[in-house]
Amino acid sequence: MYARFCLTSILIWLLSTQLTLAQDMSDPAQVVFQVTTDVLAAVQLHRGEYDEDPEIYFESIEEALGDNINFQRMAYLVMDATYYRASNAEQRSEFVEAFQQSLVQTYSKGLLGIDQADFTVMSVDGAEGAQTVTVKQELKSGSNEMDLDYSMRREPDGRWLLVNVVIDGINLGSTFRNQFAQSARKFDGDIDLVISSWSSED
Repeated sequence: MYARFCLTSILIWLLSTQLTLAQDMSDPAQVVFQVTTDVLAAVQLHRGEYDEDPEIYFESIEEALGDNINFQRMAYLVMDATYYRASNAEQRSEFVEAFQQSLVQTYSKGLLGIDQADFTVMSVDGAEGAQTVTVKQELKSGSNEMDLDYSMRREPDGRWLLVNVVIDGINLGSTFRNQFAQSARKFDGDIDLVISSWSSED
């Protein structure tokens, strides 16, 4: 009887915890806060494994990022409407995969130099009725300081996913879009060669 009561209590606690988390993660600022917390923890835990086996480090960061990035949307914005329409479904899928791998690895390498970071996430006003919002964050690590603007997009299921980042005024989406366009011009619009070259740059 007592054991059944304890089990029931644990199940109720787990359910309430999940519900609380779901409510928090419906707030774009909370999404940024939680993902940043998880990523910095992964860096501290796996940084030492980078030299010997970087894939373990990359995978830990990707796991920390979870499903909070809309890579499909980001890849579409990087390709731009012109090249997106000119590509087929298979090419789009291949580019999403190549872009995701490239972005995660680039992001992960950039985090190697961050140690004992402190960060502040600003709350967002009016997020309830908006489809897109910008979440501002200040990140400090030693003498280094960064201002980050996260572009968040509300999905049909209510989740907020990242679709772009501006770091100290540098718009990563625009940077990647220019990179894709330059590569497309270099290869005379051959999307397959653009994707292949993108993958080989990792």
